[in-house]
Amino acid sequence: MEKRDKGQKVPWREQVRQAVAEMDVPAYALLDVPRIELTGSGQLLIERHHGVLEYSEECIRVAARDMTIRVTGMELQLRTMTQTEIAVTGLIASVELQR
Repeated sequence: MEKRDKGQKVPWREQVRQAVAEMDVPAYALLDVPRIELTGSGQLLIERHHGVLEYSEECIRVAARDMTIRVTGMELQLRTMTQTEIAVTGLIASVELQR
């Protein structure tokens, strides 16, 4: 952990990031950030999403905290969608994070 002068304030988000790093806990477990798991080129799991923005067989865009996750490919399908996770299958060509 970086030392600072006593009078210098550390932003709340930075304090959380430092605490997470020290505890060796994944950031997604404490912060509202997406967890993305790609298995080969055929299955993608997105946890902690904020909804689907676009859906077609070639492109799926998903909202996540301060970014958009863009999945492109062929024959894409939403196999599972719950409040917390989305599973995409098909021939996945790319996964982009857009801020």
